[in-house]
Amino acid sequence: RRLTQHSLGGIQSENSVYTTNRGLSGFQVISRTNVTTFLTPPAPGEWYPPPLDRSIKFAVLGDLGAYPHSRETVSKLEHNWVDHKINDDEIPEIRSEDLSAEDYHLRHGQGIDCILLAGDISYTNGDHSVWDDWLDMMSEFDFFKSVPLQIALGNHDLDYDPDTLDYALAYEHRFRMPQVQPAIRDLAPHELFHHHNDFKQAKDFLPYEYGNAYYSFTFGPSKHIVLSSYSSFLPGSTQYDWLLSELDSIDRSITPWVIVMLHCPLYSTFQIHQKEMYMTEALTHLEPILLQHVVNFVIAGHIHSYMRSVPTANFSPNPRGPIYIIQGNGGRNANEAYLNPTQEEWVHVRDHSMYGYGTLDLINVTHAK
Repeated sequence: RRLTQHSLGGIQSENSVYTTNRGLSGFQVISRTNVTTFLTPPAPGEWYPPPLDRSIKFAVLGDLGAYPHSRETVSKLEHNWVDHKINDDEIPEIRSEDLSAEDYHLRHGQGIDCILLAGDISYTNGDHSVWDDWLDMMSEFDFFKSVPLQIALGNHDLDYDPDTLDYALAYEHRFRMPQVQPAIRDLAPHELFHHHNDFKQAKDFLPYEYGNAYYSFTFGPSKHIVLSSYSSFLPGSTQYDWLLSELDSIDRSITPWVIVMLHCPLYSTFQIHQKEMYMTEALTHLEPILLQHVVNFVIAGHIHSYMRSVPTANFSPNPRGPIYIIQGNGGRNANEAYLNPTQEEWVHVRDHSMYGYGTLDLINVTHAK
């Protein structure tokens, strides 16, 4: 298959609607039936204005893959997006190229505005045809063609090749995130990986900076910082210094909501991965600066179950601490054992039996659900 990427210039924020079905220069367009329409987000610090005048809703999921339960999860997400549409018979017929923000809103109502996928996207284990299968599965759903997808790097996205010493090749080239600068990916010697079940598992930080590994973006009133669990975030590292700079630059009068996403959680109510370096080091080195900058939410995957904490600091409820979310039940599994039979005082809800996704709805500058 040929992978193509379109760069669209002159895109405006503030809820502009764009429609595209044009081919690339040098290629013959043989069909114009697959029309893609998308709504740009509000400008930084802004909300959807009247007549849209509504909250901003993110879908949160992780550890998706292309398994039977993965399709169920994506189908539920599609229904969430579609169920908020008004019947086309209730609004006049409008050509796609004439679609305004108001018309788009009538069609998509209170649906999902952006998808936050916290890593372990397709579970390829080095078989790059599985990436094609995953993208084919997602392309069957209309929302995937119209709603932006922001991703974090998971351990199953590394696709380490012991012959070439390369990794994250598909992750870096099949997606285009709002990069700080082009990726720096030095080759990874064998000692940085070990064989785990049917794939090569990283056992130390990788020489992978910028690109799709870590980046940030603003979506209306929310500032999003996406981190790499597998690039060093120790004090003095490139990612750590970049994170400090990003957090220091945030103007909470413009973006009152600060949301961090990474694959490996800092807090977990489940037995698995409790002593894994990527979690323990994050708790040691990242929690203090997340608390200092009053980050609102920290979204993770990695653990194939669901958890949401109360605002937490130092394993205790704290109103200035972030709410920690594990949404790793997208499709691979949903069956991790609890660390303790009774949930910890900082845990608001936990579940290890259901597949699915979550939503994060920003209502106004002080309330979210």
